[in-house]
Amino acid sequence: METERTQTRIDKDLIRVLLVDDDIADRRLAKRLLDKCPQPVEFTVDSVGRLSEAIECLGKAEYDIVLLDLGLPDSRGIEAVRKINEVEPHIPIVVLTGLDDDETGLLAVKNGAADYLVKGLPLENILVRTIRYAIERKQTEKGLKALAEELKRNNHELQIAEEKLKNANEKLREYNQLKDEFISTASHELRTPLSVIMAAIRLVLDEIPGKIVQEQRDVLTTAMESVKRLSRLVDSLLNISKIESGRLELQKTVVDICELVKDTVSDYKNLARQKALSFDYEVPEHGIEICLDPDKTREVLINLISNSIKFTPVGGWVNISCKKQDDEVLVSVQDSGVGIAKEDIPKLFDKFTQFGRKARPGEEGTGLGLAIAKKLVEMHGGKIEVESEVNQGTTFTISLPLTADATTEGLLVEKDELVENALVNN
Repeated sequence: METERTQTRIDKDLIRVLLVDDDIADRRLAKRLLDKCPQPVEFTVDSVGRLSEAIECLGKAEYDIVLLDLGLPDSRGIEAVRKINEVEPHIPIVVLTGLDDDETGLLAVKNGAADYLVKGLPLENILVRTIRYAIERKQTEKGLKALAEELKRNNHELQIAEEKLKNANEKLREYNQLKDEFISTASHELRTPLSVIMAAIRLVLDEIPGKIVQEQRDVLTTAMESVKRLSRLVDSLLNISKIESGRLELQKTVVDICELVKDTVSDYKNLARQKALSFDYEVPEHGIEICLDPDKTREVLINLISNSIKFTPVGGWVNISCKKQDDEVLVSVQDSGVGIAKEDIPKLFDKFTQFGRKARPGEEGTGLGLAIAKKLVEMHGGKIEVESEVNQGTTFTISLPLTADATTEGLLVEKDELVENALVNN
């Protein structure tokens, strides 16, 4: 093996070359060209004349590039490229071919060579460029391969993480199912004894078993209020459990929502009168027909109206309005009550959430009413929004879509058929 280093240059890159060529004249020409190159690099050249010697060198030293003649005594054609790639797949190979042998050079590139040069052509201007280009391309390929390996590794780790997340979600789902089943079962089990207790207290208050004194009546009345509140809590727990488990189904029909609002408001006139509240509603005279579950919608209105009355001081006002806007129906419940702090509004519809608003004694809520109302509105494809300011009042606005769904269309068709049949019969 011949080793030769070009003259030392200051601040130059060092490129280690293994030249494999059995033609001594060609080896000397290549070294001379590298020595004279104007590029800012320095070359160290080791040269051998056989493939076996080249493989031995690759096993002992590190090289940046191999210049390979395909016509070696112990190898012919593309075989040399393949064997060197097997030994050192990360080292770029530039193939040296004879005149008019581009086909062999291209075949070498397809089999792993970085580039090829034709002997006998002027190499002064392209040899160094070819070497540096081959090294850079091989380094780029190496970097891309490393990146691919890293991505593959990360993807594998991600798949493990996804599996863990899937298992965690499954356990959470099972936990929520158990929780819902427990709440549902416990609520059902509580309903019967609560009904018995309420009936017993009512019998005593009605003096069926015998006369009671006023002190006894006061104690029993307090007990009755507590049992009623517990009963409301049980009902709310059952409702939220059914909604969250997907077991609550809406019974939709076409109704006049203005009439629904008026009927619900009328149930609270006496309560508003007791607090000397100005209590009124505004609805269009012609009414607005919409497809919804009237019982569930009424439950939403009851929650909002009762809250407004509860948290509005004596002498204040509560107003309920209903109007059609574009393709929606808007129902608003507005009051002049104590209001809600801005920092509490984002948590207003969370379960078991109650804030600093003070109601009268015996009027404590369950903390589930607004959560249930929001979910019921969303089940109708609508939304509920709130605007409030402390000591300035609160406005809840429900928006429900007017777009007819399959249920609505079916009901309307049925209605039209009934009208048509009536006309025919008459």
